[in-house]
Amino acid sequence: MYKLVFCVLLLITPIFSYTAPNKLPQEQFSQVINQLEYLAQVGNPEAQYKLAHIYYLGKSGKPDKVAAFVWFFLASEYDYEDAKGYANSVFSELSDEQKIKAKSKAIELTAQFGEVALVKGKFPFLSDTKILQQSFSKDAEMYEEYVLREDNKLLVDKAARGRKAAVEQRAELISNLNKGYRHNARDNLSKMGLEDASGLVVIKHSVSEAGAPVQPEVIFSWPVGQYDLAIVNALNKSKFLPGITNGEEKTQHGLIYSKRIGKRGKNSFRTEYPNKYKYFLKMKKESSINNKSKYIYANLLRAYENIIGAKQPKTYQQLLEELSKDKFIVAQYDYAQYLIFEEKNIDKGLYWLIQAVKLGYTNAEYRLGEMLVNPPSEYLERDITKAKFWLARAAGKGHSRATETLSQL
Repeated sequence: MYKLVFCVLLLITPIFSYTAPNKLPQEQFSQVINQLEYLAQVGNPEAQYKLAHIYYLGKSGKPDKVAAFVWFFLASEYDYEDAKGYANSVFSELSDEQKIKAKSKAIELTAQFGEVALVKGKFPFLSDTKILQQSFSKDAEMYEEYVLREDNKLLVDKAARGRKAAVEQRAELISNLNKGYRHNARDNLSKMGLEDASGLVVIKHSVSEAGAPVQPEVIFSWPVGQYDLAIVNALNKSKFLPGITNGEEKTQHGLIYSKRIGKRGKNSFRTEYPNKYKYFLKMKKESSINNKSKYIYANLLRAYENIIGAKQPKTYQQLLEELSKDKFIVAQYDYAQYLIFEEKNIDKGLYWLIQAVKLGYTNAEYRLGEMLVNPPSEYLERDITKAKFWLARAAGKGHSRATETLSQL
């Protein structure tokens, strides 16, 4: 996933000069063009703009001023800076015959990939009023939560780590005593980085008309992936009352189950998890320098917000929005899911999800398709045709859930 994100980010930033891009191997250059076309076709104006330059300079073969005009024209439709000026300039260089061809091609591609066409034909439709068949008079709710027990993977893992810690602690104790080192158990554990299990897992799921949780998907977890299976298993063993619409029990989508692991109590982060706290301070300090640290800082802030204590200068939401505006794709995706499923802000959430889609992020393409199959909001219209388009794009890049969802339609 991260390799794809990195490649996409490279493609939409000025990594090569248009005056000397032939330094790239031909095979790699062809991949760049293919990816730019892929992004251009879902309304990424920067990709459209760069494609136009490539065609104009003939870096994909012979110069093609007609194609250059068309992509500059499409970029100008999205108000991309300088695109309109370039489109007019290139058009003035065309012969009369080429101008006729260019106009026709521009009309054709605008009908396919223009902003209006994509909004109407590919992107979700949000209604101004509630879609009655998707409205619930009573939401599904949990009435019996499964309690994590010793046979649960999370606690078994914790016990195993505890035994390992005891052995290592004793070995270090003997070693340090031989060196005349004074120590205490807490210092020793702290230095080895062994602390109690802690973190946060947030799961998006549905509840069937029979009251069973279905289609659980982790949308936030910290530490990443460490407790996902345990919490998903706990959710699946919990019991729900189904949602009700028009007096009937019906499957409801886009519900949230979140579970915190570890200590409770304000201001206990530093004392209970000293190593994680040091890491938190490190990422906080580095957050002003690079976006990767800023993203990790945001996740730590969210995972431990209940025990951090002192007020932080920025919230998780503010940090993610800043990263999203800076085209940090994973943050756009995370922020979109947070807004849609947890804040129930479907308008703003869809905006950031579509921005991630326009950068070619596979998970975002899948999520867009999945939401069009199972709308999480009474304002989002179900549309299988659009869903198939986005699921097919994600499935084509190897997304297993997209492939599974597509096969069920």
